[in-house]
Amino acid sequence: MLDFEAGQVYGIKGRQINIPTEIGVVLYDPGADSVYSRQKKFFSDIDLVVRKNVVDGNGVKTGFSVVVVNQGKDLYDIKYDRRYRAGTGEIRRSIGAFNEVHRSVKDYMAYLEREFEISSFWFFPIRWRSLSSNMPHMISRDMNSTISRG
Repeated sequence: MLDFEAGQVYGIKGRQINIPTEIGVVLYDPGADSVYSRQKKFFSDIDLVVRKNVVDGNGVKTGFSVVVVNQGKDLYDIKYDRRYRAGTGEIRRSIGAFNEVHRSVKDYMAYLEREFEISSFWFFPIRWRSLSSNMPHMISRDMNSTISRG
């Protein structure tokens, strides 16, 4: 299963550009009946809006926080201003970063496929399923629909 974390490019309204920042991977080896986990972060020099759930001491969601981060510059506490709008140059740079990170994600998925002899990927959330398009032999499934059918 692939679990994606992503941020929306800061300052773009309407047309959202979401860039993956991290993948959590859970691998199951049926031969050994074992589960393994991997994690990979993707860094880009783009300001991204990240929304995180806020939970209380019992793990109950009480709200969410909004912060702007730039992992490429190691900045994680940029103040969010909902009125801010990105300029044309920033939008072009963000599209370049989007393409670069998506290539890196696809390369990482190809590595996982080779290294662990994976026959199918399960995506959570489904919007990232298109990343398997360069692997036509690969079965890709939607974890959301699998959960809801059970």
